[in-house]
Amino acid sequence: MPPDVAADGAEHQREEADIAFAEPCPFTEWPAVPTIVLAGRDDRFFPFAFQNRIARERLGMEARPLPGGHLAALSQPDAVTRALQARR
Repeated sequence: MPPDVAADGAEHQREEADIAFAEPCPFTEWPAVPTIVLAGRDDRFFPFAFQNRIARERLGMEARPLPGGHLAALSQPDAVTRALQARR
């Protein structure tokens, strides 16, 4: 992502809430809304193959590959927008 965008995000960093790792999500089912899985092809934190496997196992869906890494919405906003618009 562009260095100025990364620098602007620094002031918004905060610790992750412990509950995110301590308790399972209480959902019993997904809401009745269209769902797609978007994943960065170059994500070094959660590699695309891993994300695709999890999407397939848990949602019965294939992940759609996007250019970029872990924060595609920040680094590749146009690609994310196109993928979401293509869903229609």
